Amino acid sequence: MSKSIEKRVWPTQSSLRQLEEFLSVTLIEKVERRKLTESQLLDLSAKELGHMFSCDGEKLYQTMRMLPRVEVDATLKPITYTIMQVSATLTPAFIWNDRLLGKNGAQSFWLTLENIDENLIVHQERIAINKKKVRMGESQNLIFTIPIRDHQLTNVFQLRVASEYFLVDDTVVALSMHNCILPKSYKAHTDLLPLDPLPVKAIGNELFESIYNFSYFNPIQTQVCFPLF
Repeated sequence: MSKSIEKRVWPTQSSLRQLEEFLSVTLIEKVERRKLTESQLLDLSAKELGHMFSCDGEKLYQTMRMLPRVEVDATLKPITYTIMQVSATLTPAFIWNDRLLGKNGAQSFWLTLENIDENLIVHQERIAINKKKVRMGESQNLIFTIPIRDHQLTNVFQLRVASEYFLVDDTVVALSMHNCILPKSYKAHTDLLPLDPLPVKAIGNELFESIYNFSYFNPIQTQVCFPLF
C-alpha cells in the first residue's frame, strides 16, 4: 500500500500508470480495459501489442520493460537433518532507463522465503542490483540457510522477490522438499548406560588414582572411564 501511495497508483490499475511520461494516458486506459495481467502483456510481441492496441507496438514493448523486474531460479539442498541451504539466482529482466531510474545507483528488491503451510516468513533480505549489472544482464547469486523441523519437511515454501519502489508483480518461485534426501538424524548426546559404579582403582595407574579423593566413580565417570584412560 505504501508503494501505491508513493506512486499514486491503485493496485487495481495497470503498472503502466507509473510510466505516464513515456506513454499516453489514452493508451494506458486501452490496456486497462483489456484487463490483461502483467505477465500476459509481457508475453505479447511488439507486433501483437501494436495490433491489439492500435499503437506503436515496439515503443510499448520496450517501455513495459523499463519497470524493474527480476527472473529467479532457486533450489533447496539439505546440509544436515535440521538445516537446509537455499540457493537463488536473480537475473535482471528490465531495461535501465536513466529518466526513470537515474543515471547512477541501483534498484532494490526484497527477497522473502515464505512457509505457505504455516503462514510464516522464514527469511528476508534486501538486494540491490546496480545499473552495470542490469545493462550486462549479469546474474546475482545468493546462498543462505534456514532451520527445518520434522513437521516442516512436507510443507510448501515459496521464494518471493518484490521491487522496493515500483508497483510490479512479484516474482514467485515454489520450493518443495519432497525430493530432498536428508542426512540421517544423529542424537546430540550419548545415552547413559545402566552400569555399576567403577572403583577408582580400575584405572590401574597410581598417579591418576591419586587425583581423586573418592573411592567410586559416578555413572557418567564410569561410562567414560575406559575410553579416557
